[in-house]
Amino acid sequence: MSFGGVQGEMNRRADAHLLGFVALVALWGLIGHFLIAGKPAAQLEEIGRVRIYTAGIASLWLLFAFVAAGLPGQGLSVRAIIDPLLLTARRIGTYGLMAVGMFFAWGLCSAPLGLVLRPDKAQIQSLLVFFPRGAAEMALWAVMSLSAAFCEEFVYRGYLQTRVRQLSGSIGAAVVVQALAYGVAHAALPWKIMVTVTCLGIFFGTVASWRSTLVPGMLMHAAFDLLAVFARK
Repeated sequence: MSFGGVQGEMNRRADAHLLGFVALVALWGLIGHFLIAGKPAAQLEEIGRVRIYTAGIASLWLLFAFVAAGLPGQGLSVRAIIDPLLLTARRIGTYGLMAVGMFFAWGLCSAPLGLVLRPDKAQIQSLLVFFPRGAAEMALWAVMSLSAAFCEEFVYRGYLQTRVRQLSGSIGAAVVVQALAYGVAHAALPWKIMVTVTCLGIFFGTVASWRSTLVPGMLMHAAFDLLAVFARK
């Protein structure tokens, strides 16, 4: 097979892999929407937090595994997507400080966003039923939070943003597209919170593009989700 033929086959596989990823994200969003969105707190309580956490963890790692399995044929790797540089102690410390800065920067950005959207208090209250109670649920929540921080940053800000940038030649388009996909994946949430999640995706994607690394976003994402349990207090 000629070089052109090999390249064409690689492009077809990469396109099929991307379409498969988009289909999985859309399917997960639809399942979440029909099972959870708009349900009263009592009905959501019946589903069970442990079941939801377990399903969330499994779906995150399955999505990661799907993406990772298709990378070698596209000239990409998990390591290169996360951060192409050597992760020295000094660099990790720098990324940690960046994550702290991101945390506060998002707080400033989300404040006016909250004033504009004004999420319904009843809808927010219904979501609080998902926050953990007891040591076992706290442990599962921690696992889910860390899984989301790693897997979501990798598949959206890493893989999807990289592929869309390769196809479109536009980093702006790449950031927006991955953020929209990230929002769709959270279709179980009320639409106003989905909009906030999409904006958060744009924020993460912008930083990832600017610094050419996913590590600060992963650290901030983990802290954000782990600390969210205090919203129930």
